[in-house]
Amino acid sequence: MALGLVAACGGGQTGAGQGSGAAAEGDGSDTGADGSSDLEELNVAYFLEWPTANIVAQAEKTYDAELGLTVNWIPFASGGDMAQAMEAGDIDISYSQGVTPFANFATGGFAEAYPEVVTGFLQVTEDANRAHNADREPLIDAIAEAVGIDREATVALLDDMTFPEKEAQLSEDWLGGTVQSVMKEQMDFFASEGEIESALPSYDSFVDTSFLEAVD
Repeated sequence: MALGLVAACGGGQTGAGQGSGAAAEGDGSDTGADGSSDLEELNVAYFLEWPTANIVAQAEKTYDAELGLTVNWIPFASGGDMAQAMEAGDIDISYSQGVTPFANFATGGFAEAYPEVVTGFLQVTEDANRAHNADREPLIDAIAEAVGIDREATVALLDDMTFPEKEAQLSEDWLGGTVQSVMKEQMDFFASEGEIESALPSYDSFVDTSFLEAVD
């Protein structure tokens, strides 16, 4: 997910909430492997009313400042819609897309073309997760305002979410093997139910943790 980059997802089909990583995609045309020299804007898919830890960095344009790009945050209703937009080249990164919709559309070009942008995006997200996990209280009002819901509802949603930091994401419980296994199990089930023609033998190659490993 950042496909091929980093998969972070939560409960439910869309996976919004527990994810701290991103899903990256796109054609990567007219680029080199040295970063973002010719990239001026970044299109990021997200769930509009999910109070995630990174929403303050989004609202305060921390991503724009750190990446040196105009970051366009585009709301989506589901992870499947995100996947279709990425396949069409309209979205570069999906935040918290979810395992199932990603596995259905698994294909990683953007991350390889713009490694510095992907790592930078994950760095801001990691910083936001750490700040939230250390002490979320000072952030709650800003999160609530950014997503347009009241404080009580924001707290209730945050209580049901987790925002794993780099070490946790790289562990066996997440990108170290479990995410890949879950993708395989889900796609095998869909194949057995006739919802897809067939599942791939493995989804390991679609999870590239090198970008997250480069995060401080």
